[in-house]
Amino acid sequence: MSFLGSRHYSAGQGFGQPVLRKEDPRLITGAGCYGDDVNLPGQAYAAVVRSPHAHARIRHIDPTDALAIPGVIAVLTGHDAVADGLQPIPHRPIPSNPHEVPLRSRDGSAFFIAPHPPLPVDQARFVGEAVAMVIAETSAIARDAAQQVVVAYDPRPAVTGTLEAAAADAPLVWDDATSNVCVDSVAGEVAAADAAFARAAHVVRLETRVNRVTGVPMEPRAALGAWDGPSGRFTVYAGSGGSWRIRSDVAGVLGVPEASVRVVARDVGGNYGTRNSCYPEYALVAWAARRLGRPVKWTGDRREMLLTDYQSRDLVSQMELALDAEGNFLAVRGTNTSNVGAHAVSFIPLAKGVAVSTSVYHVPAASMRGRAVLSHTAPTTPYRAAGRPEVMFVIERLIDLAARRHGFDRVALRRRNLVAAGAMPYRNPLGLLYDSGDYTAAQDRAVARADWDGFEKRRLEARHRGRYRGIGLANYVELNTGVPRERAQIVVHPDRRVDVVLGTLSAGQGHETSFAQLVVEWLGVGLEQVRLITGDTDLAPVGGGSHSGRSMRLGAVVMAKAADQIVEKGRRLTAWLLEAAEADIELAEGRFRVKGTDRSVDLFEAAGAALRPDAPDAVRGPLAGIGDETMSVPSYPYGCAVCEVEVDAETGVVEIVRYTTVDDVGRAVNPLILHGQTHGGIAAGVGQALGEQCAYDPATGQLQSATFMDYAIPRADVLPSFATEISEVPSTSNPLGLRGGGEGGTTPALGAVVNAIVDALAELGVEHIEMPATPERVWRAIASARPGGPAAGSRDS
Repeated sequence: MSFLGSRHYSAGQGFGQPVLRKEDPRLITGAGCYGDDVNLPGQAYAAVVRSPHAHARIRHIDPTDALAIPGVIAVLTGHDAVADGLQPIPHRPIPSNPHEVPLRSRDGSAFFIAPHPPLPVDQARFVGEAVAMVIAETSAIARDAAQQVVVAYDPRPAVTGTLEAAAADAPLVWDDATSNVCVDSVAGEVAAADAAFARAAHVVRLETRVNRVTGVPMEPRAALGAWDGPSGRFTVYAGSGGSWRIRSDVAGVLGVPEASVRVVARDVGGNYGTRNSCYPEYALVAWAARRLGRPVKWTGDRREMLLTDYQSRDLVSQMELALDAEGNFLAVRGTNTSNVGAHAVSFIPLAKGVAVSTSVYHVPAASMRGRAVLSHTAPTTPYRAAGRPEVMFVIERLIDLAARRHGFDRVALRRRNLVAAGAMPYRNPLGLLYDSGDYTAAQDRAVARADWDGFEKRRLEARHRGRYRGIGLANYVELNTGVPRERAQIVVHPDRRVDVVLGTLSAGQGHETSFAQLVVEWLGVGLEQVRLITGDTDLAPVGGGSHSGRSMRLGAVVMAKAADQIVEKGRRLTAWLLEAAEADIELAEGRFRVKGTDRSVDLFEAAGAALRPDAPDAVRGPLAGIGDETMSVPSYPYGCAVCEVEVDAETGVVEIVRYTTVDDVGRAVNPLILHGQTHGGIAAGVGQALGEQCAYDPATGQLQSATFMDYAIPRADVLPSFATEISEVPSTSNPLGLRGGGEGGTTPALGAVVNAIVDALAELGVEHIEMPATPERVWRAIASARPGGPAAGSRDS
């Protein structure tokens, strides 16, 4: 038998059931084990000296005063790192999935990959960059001593803005580059797009800056490094999006084989992509442990996280949409410029954004230019739907602009241009092959659930209360890929437990429950009998971690193959034990039975029998299975969001009053967990649309949002209860029909929220508003739209 391709849903606690998360009692009673909870005997403590300048030459580092403090053990600098042979972090920023749209250089030249040394020798390139590490007997001593390290800087001009950094006369982030533009790529067909624009009846244009944000995981980063001299092995304890990437990158920095590094992550207090890539501190604590001959621990604080966590978004998009007289989309063309910060950590958001620029719509032609620019800011990386929320925002704003300027109904215009279910598989004009989906059904369900037809009555009622009410719609499609290889090992133990060793890593997504539900479904055991083991590279030698909606999508496939092997071995065991033909043995409700009889063997009894010395050689040994597969074909979750807002025109305050989504995940393993992930995703998207921004001072490069007083994450009291529905159109690119479900809440939110705000203010003459739509920005947009109003409603106001 094979569990791959099975489509049934079980009762109880198996596949498709809204089971409560079994890890929650452990986590909410303080029994979790996060990064700072790990300690080793004899450990020392590290603190990082960080640059106060956005751009400066490091002339000299004097540790004398710090070393004079009792309890200080060492002060390590970039020169020490170079002397010990440390290398830059090998981030590998260029996407390599063969099924995606590649970054293709416009002139054939190689992209400039800005290196990321864990401690720079010559220059600091953003505020907060690590320039030295202090090691001491206690954390308090280390932090105090870090304040006494004297660094002589020569400040240099800095640039933080995206288009400003791309200018020919901008200060260079790297002296060995000729420009801050490190990627200049093209996709689509220029001639076809230009021809479509030439014959278009209508053309709408938009230039917009999508604000830079950061993930703000609840748990600040921490790392503990240890060195074992006799074995020559390092161990790093650090939460992340995947221990295997951290192992590879730490080994690359240290110049040792991956087998010489073990990385262990226990519970991870939030990620959203922010922690997928390796950070300098992870390699530095391992290096320091080897130098000192004792473990070294570093724990960051919230201000350090806001300064140095990899950030995201920060895209300038200049786009056009061409339509014929009836409203059929003809083409899109434009340029996306991504601000990647001071070091090249990832170009994936740029590449994926370009690839899905036409979203779920049938657009015959497209021409896209994608640029990445370096700047004196923290590096950027994929964050909750890498690159897609930005481009969905752009295309959805363009559609609303076209509808308002040229007399089309907003819902009907979208519906007219959605890719039809019968057209699947569908190749978009950038080259992506969408495998399956019913986009029209998702939009229709969302519009109906949101009571779009009854909105004008609600708008009128709000006006009677002095509020301007608006409604906005946004469709979306995801592009889920990720590390293509995944491995699972399932072991059935005679003491009535099942271990699942998997190469994913949860950061709060409920893996202990949802993966256990698969084992419940396939092997007929109890949910509490299943233990998920992840995060330790010694226990799981292969793994891709959790990102790009890959955990369940890939993990379930390799688990199914491992479960298949267990069932086949169990059938052979049972045939031996009961002296029956193997073909007559079936697994049902956790027991191997001889068909048509009452003779059976419990799954765990079979596991015990497999360890008996008299068991046949072919079945002797643990009752276990291993699945190890490489799956690079993408999946395409999709859906629709409808947002309603009320705006106080006197203050500019925006209130989200209703929010409705329909998200297609292919198949839902645990709908309850999926709804929760959607809720969190919506909160992240609404937060970016209304308040969140990593704001750098353009003159000094100082981050002006390095505390929660200045970085405005959304609170529960500013969000309504959400109406979320799950759609299940099985993906044809996945043996189990899975698409992914952790990012959909975020992806359409920017467009839905801003479209709703503009709809609310349209009668006042507002046609567009930039994010974040803060009260001040909204108020200025209203004032600027009024006759004789100030010019403060411009893009940057």
